[in-house]
Amino acid sequence: MDESLHEQAMHRFDEGLQLEASARKKFAEAAVAEEQCFHCTGPDEPRTRGVLLVSVASIWLKAGERARAEDFVNRHEHLVGKGFREEISRMLTGQLPEHLFDCPVSGDVRY
Repeated sequence: MDESLHEQAMHRFDEGLQLEASARKKFAEAAVAEEQCFHCTGPDEPRTRGVLLVSVASIWLKAGERARAEDFVNRHEHLVGKGFREEISRMLTGQLPEHLFDCPVSGDVRY
């Protein structure tokens, strides 16, 4: 076995772990910001609330924080429509492929 190739592989693996940890931290920061956006919406914006609740849950999942996603959803799902609750339930139970919630909605989604 070529030890230098193995060392290179392990070095790249370590770099990947560091990047992954950094990405999870950034996702967590994004989730906190999205939670704040959710709290800025009013009862006259049910669609926006639903979109933001899905977004918060998906970002917490990307951060590797399933418990935080579930906690936020459990405290706020009564504020959104049935369709959003069903989508979030499928997301949290692994019934939706992860790539479907990789990108939160950007821009103005208020209707």
